[in-house]
Amino acid sequence: MSRRRFRIAAVLMMGLGLCVAGADAQWARYGKLKGRVVNAANGAPVSGLKIEIVNLRETTTDQDGKYEFDRLLRGTYKVIIKNSEYDEHRKTITIQPDQTVISNLRVLPLKAPRPTR
Repeated sequence: MSRRRFRIAAVLMMGLGLCVAGADAQWARYGKLKGRVVNAANGAPVSGLKIEIVNLRETTTDQDGKYEFDRLLRGTYKVIIKNSEYDEHRKTITIQPDQTVISNLRVLPLKAPRPTR
């Protein structure tokens, strides 16, 4: 390989390396929130429950009660669960870049007996 071709190949490889490093740095700006929702009365996972990060986006729990939000910028978010079968649940979560916050939630069915105080 001639020196000229070698130099061109080296420059292209360095550029590709910078692009990959830039992509990694871009992803490092984001954090993640995930967890599991269970029925507070019996400990069973709650599937199909809508969870919302207020004014941002929402997701639904899977068959194991698990949920996940990825690519969240650093900041504080309000998470809310509203469902006609369970008490409303609100929580404030703080996300840091390149970090996963685990937030397991327990919801009480509306028909369940209420604890006395």
